[in-house]
Amino acid sequence: MKKFILAVATGVCAISAHAEDPKQIDFNVQLKGEVPTQHFFEVTSIDWNSGDEIKMNIPEGWNGKPEIHGAATLKWNVRSSYGPVRMTLNVNHQSGNSKYGSMPNITDEKKNGIIYRAKIGDEYITPSVPLNVATAQEASGTKEVVAKINLHTFKDVSATPGHIYASGATVVFETGFEE
Repeated sequence: MKKFILAVATGVCAISAHAEDPKQIDFNVQLKGEVPTQHFFEVTSIDWNSGDEIKMNIPEGWNGKPEIHGAATLKWNVRSSYGPVRMTLNVNHQSGNSKYGSMPNITDEKKNGIIYRAKIGDEYITPSVPLNVATAQEASGTKEVVAKINLHTFKDVSATPGHIYASGATVVFETGFEE
Protein backbone atom coordinates (compact mmCIF):
# COMPACT_ATOMS: atom_id res chain seq x y z
CA MET A 1 0.00 0.00 0.00
CA LYS A 2 2.87 2.36 0.71
CA LYS A 3 4.24 2.02 -2.84
CA PHE A 4 0.95 3.03 -4.32
CA ILE A 5 0.75 6.27 -2.33
CA LEU A 6 4.28 7.18 -3.29
CA ALA A 7 3.48 6.75 -6.96
CA VAL A 8 0.53 9.10 -6.71
CA ALA A 9 2.59 11.71 -4.93
CA THR A 10 5.29 11.59 -7.65
CA GLY A 11 2.71 12.05 -10.37
CA VAL A 12 1.28 15.11 -8.67
CA CYS A 13 4.74 16.62 -8.32
CA ALA A 14 5.45 16.14 -11.97
CA ILE A 15 2.26 17.81 -13.03
CA SER A 16 2.73 20.76 -10.73
CA ALA A 17 6.37 21.14 -11.78
CA HIS A 18 5.33 21.30 -15.42
CA ALA A 19 2.58 23.80 -14.70
CA GLU A 20 5.02 26.15 -12.99
CA ASP A 21 7.05 26.77 -16.22
CA PRO A 22 4.75 29.13 -18.16
CA LYS A 23 6.81 29.82 -21.31
CA GLN A 24 4.61 31.54 -23.85
CA ILE A 25 4.75 30.22 -27.38
CA ASP A 26 3.87 32.57 -30.25
CA PHE A 27 1.31 30.89 -32.50
CA ASN A 28 0.91 33.79 -34.93
CA VAL A 29 1.36 32.43 -38.44
CA GLN A 30 1.57 34.60 -41.51
CA LEU A 31 0.95 33.13 -44.95
CA LYS A 32 1.63 34.67 -48.31
CA GLY A 33 0.38 33.05 -51.47
CA GLU A 34 0.45 33.93 -55.13
CA VAL A 35 -2.14 32.51 -57.48
CA PRO A 36 -0.68 32.01 -60.95
CA THR A 37 -2.50 33.67 -63.81
CA GLN A 38 -4.86 31.31 -65.55
CA HIS A 39 -4.35 31.89 -69.29
CA PHE A 40 -7.24 31.02 -71.55
CA PHE A 41 -8.30 31.01 -75.18
CA GLU A 42 -11.79 29.76 -75.90
CA VAL A 43 -13.96 29.78 -78.99
CA THR A 44 -17.43 28.36 -78.52
CA SER A 45 -20.07 28.08 -81.24
CA ILE A 46 -23.56 29.33 -80.36
CA ASP A 47 -26.67 27.41 -81.50
CA TRP A 48 -24.69 25.04 -83.76
CA ASN A 49 -21.84 22.56 -83.44
CA SER A 50 -18.53 22.75 -85.21
CA GLY A 51 -18.62 20.36 -88.15
CA ASP A 52 -22.39 20.73 -88.66
CA GLU A 53 -23.74 21.28 -92.14
CA ILE A 54 -24.97 24.86 -92.34
CA LYS A 55 -28.15 25.20 -94.36
CA MET A 56 -28.31 28.28 -96.54
CA ASN A 57 -31.78 29.76 -96.70
CA ILE A 58 -32.20 30.58 -100.38
CA PRO A 59 -35.50 32.43 -100.77
CA GLU A 60 -37.97 30.79 -103.13
CA GLY A 61 -38.02 32.59 -106.47
CA TRP A 62 -34.68 34.27 -105.76
CA ASN A 63 -33.83 36.38 -108.80
CA GLY A 64 -30.09 36.50 -108.23
CA LYS A 65 -29.94 39.95 -106.71
CA PRO A 66 -26.92 40.40 -104.45
CA GLU A 67 -26.89 40.55 -100.67
CA ILE A 68 -29.94 38.60 -99.61
CA HIS A 69 -29.35 38.91 -95.85
CA GLY A 70 -30.24 36.00 -93.68
CA ALA A 71 -28.99 33.23 -95.97
CA ALA A 72 -27.12 31.91 -92.90
CA THR A 73 -25.84 33.31 -89.61
CA LEU A 74 -23.03 31.81 -87.54
CA LYS A 75 -22.21 32.91 -84.00
CA TRP A 76 -19.28 32.29 -81.67
CA ASN A 77 -18.24 33.44 -78.21
CA VAL A 78 -14.54 34.26 -78.03
CA ARG A 79 -12.37 34.76 -74.91
CA SER A 80 -8.62 35.22 -74.67
CA SER A 81 -6.15 36.33 -72.05
CA TYR A 82 -3.38 36.39 -74.68
CA GLY A 83 -4.59 39.48 -76.53
CA PRO A 84 -6.77 40.32 -79.54
CA VAL A 85 -8.53 37.64 -81.58
CA ARG A 86 -8.70 37.35 -85.35
CA MET A 87 -10.32 34.86 -87.66
CA THR A 88 -9.56 33.57 -91.13
CA LEU A 89 -12.20 32.06 -93.44
CA ASN A 90 -10.85 29.36 -95.76
CA VAL A 91 -13.31 28.30 -98.47
CA ASN A 92 -13.23 25.02 -100.39
CA HIS A 93 -14.45 26.66 -103.61
CA GLN A 94 -13.50 30.18 -104.53
CA SER A 95 -15.10 32.21 -107.27
CA GLY A 96 -13.00 33.90 -109.96
CA ASN A 97 -12.87 36.95 -107.69
CA SER A 98 -10.78 36.13 -104.61
CA LYS A 99 -13.22 37.97 -102.33
CA TYR A 100 -16.02 35.42 -102.74
CA GLY A 101 -16.71 31.79 -102.01
CA SER A 102 -18.67 29.61 -104.40
CA MET A 103 -21.23 26.85 -103.91
CA PRO A 104 -21.13 24.74 -107.07
CA ASN A 105 -24.30 23.13 -108.38
CA ILE A 106 -23.36 19.55 -107.53
CA THR A 107 -26.49 18.19 -109.22
CA ASP A 108 -25.47 19.57 -112.63
CA GLU A 109 -21.86 20.72 -113.01
CA LYS A 110 -22.71 22.65 -116.18
CA LYS A 111 -24.95 25.03 -114.23
CA ASN A 112 -23.48 28.05 -112.50
CA GLY A 113 -22.88 27.95 -108.80
CA ILE A 114 -24.05 30.44 -106.22
CA ILE A 115 -21.53 32.99 -105.03
CA TYR A 116 -21.52 33.99 -101.38
CA ARG A 117 -19.68 36.37 -99.13
CA ALA A 118 -19.48 36.49 -95.34
CA LYS A 119 -19.70 39.67 -93.35
CA ILE A 120 -19.01 40.56 -89.71
CA GLY A 121 -20.72 43.79 -88.79
CA ASP A 122 -20.08 46.13 -91.70
CA GLU A 123 -16.85 44.43 -92.74
CA TYR A 124 -16.67 41.71 -95.37
CA ILE A 125 -14.49 38.67 -94.80
CA THR A 126 -12.07 38.00 -97.64
CA PRO A 127 -11.18 34.29 -97.82
CA SER A 128 -7.69 33.46 -96.54
CA VAL A 129 -7.20 36.99 -95.13
CA PRO A 130 -7.26 37.35 -91.31
CA LEU A 131 -9.86 39.74 -89.89
CA ASN A 132 -9.61 41.13 -86.35
CA VAL A 133 -12.83 40.26 -84.50
CA ALA A 134 -12.03 41.26 -80.89
CA THR A 135 -9.61 43.68 -79.25
CA ALA A 136 -7.54 42.50 -76.29
CA GLN A 137 -9.95 44.26 -73.92
CA GLU A 138 -13.04 42.73 -75.58
CA ALA A 139 -11.43 39.29 -75.60
CA SER A 140 -10.53 39.44 -71.90
CA GLY A 141 -14.26 39.14 -71.21
CA THR A 142 -16.49 37.29 -73.63
CA LYS A 143 -17.33 38.77 -77.02
CA GLU A 144 -19.96 37.42 -79.39
CA VAL A 145 -18.82 37.29 -83.01
CA VAL A 146 -21.63 37.10 -85.58
CA ALA A 147 -20.95 36.25 -89.23
CA LYS A 148 -23.73 36.66 -91.79
CA ILE A 149 -23.45 34.86 -95.07
CA ASN A 150 -24.96 36.76 -97.98
CA LEU A 151 -25.69 35.55 -101.50
CA HIS A 152 -24.29 37.38 -104.54
CA THR A 153 -24.48 37.07 -108.28
CA PHE A 154 -23.07 39.07 -111.14
CA LYS A 155 -25.09 37.56 -113.98
CA ASP A 156 -28.71 36.65 -114.50
CA VAL A 157 -28.31 33.51 -112.39
CA SER A 158 -30.70 32.05 -109.91
CA ALA A 159 -30.88 28.86 -107.90
CA THR A 160 -32.43 26.04 -109.93
CA PRO A 161 -35.24 24.34 -108.00
CA GLY A 162 -34.46 20.71 -107.16
CA HIS A 163 -30.71 21.20 -107.55
CA ILE A 164 -28.20 20.95 -104.75
CA TYR A 165 -25.55 23.58 -104.19
CA ALA A 166 -22.79 22.74 -101.74
CA SER A 167 -19.34 23.72 -100.61
CA GLY A 168 -17.29 23.80 -97.47
CA ALA A 169 -15.34 26.27 -95.43
CA THR A 170 -13.29 26.36 -92.27
CA VAL A 171 -12.81 29.22 -89.87
CA VAL A 172 -9.59 29.53 -87.90
CA PHE A 173 -9.43 31.76 -84.79
CA GLU A 174 -6.06 32.89 -83.46
CA THR A 175 -4.78 34.95 -80.57
CA GLY A 176 -1.44 36.01 -79.12
CA PHE A 177 -0.23 37.61 -82.34
CA GLU A 178 1.59 40.93 -82.64
CA GLU A 179 -0.54 43.79 -83.88
